[in-house]
Amino acid sequence: PHTGIVDWGLVARNYAEDVSSNGGQILLNFEVVNVKALQNNAEEGLELVSKNGEAIRTAKSIFCVGAYSDRLARIAGGKLDPMIVPFRGEYLELQESKHNLVNGLIYPVPDPTVPFLGVHFTPTMGSVTTGQASQVLIGPNAVLAFAREGYRWQDVAVKDLW
Repeated sequence: PHTGIVDWGLVARNYAEDVSSNGGQILLNFEVVNVKALQNNAEEGLELVSKNGEAIRTAKSIFCVGAYSDRLARIAGGKLDPMIVPFRGEYLELQESKHNLVNGLIYPVPDPTVPFLGVHFTPTMGSVTTGQASQVLIGPNAVLAFAREGYRWQDVAVKDLW
């Protein structure tokens, strides 16, 4: 009764405003290639080095790396496991004339033997950001992907396969 679908672009913009208004800074397109822990009397936190050689020091950090979190963990000295195994989901769209049959999120009874939620019905709100109309999605299935950002069957990235 307390779940819903939101416009994540709008949510992210509001989070960014909260971070900025509280003295934080958001760095976009700052691909971290090295992480060093700062643990001396004068300073604690992290030194982050970007792909272009820029280094910053931070007392607190939030990393939004999603499917690349295992790679960042390794750069920071973490273990090889767990490792991201890319899956992608495909959805069907319920005919607009049938939208009235779905009044909320509908989920199957969870199966503890599989790590997936299962196919479910998801009414969306549409998007202020993209202008997309509301819809009812059915899915996702879970298909092994051959790339971390493999949204189509033909997307393959060899470095993501092992």
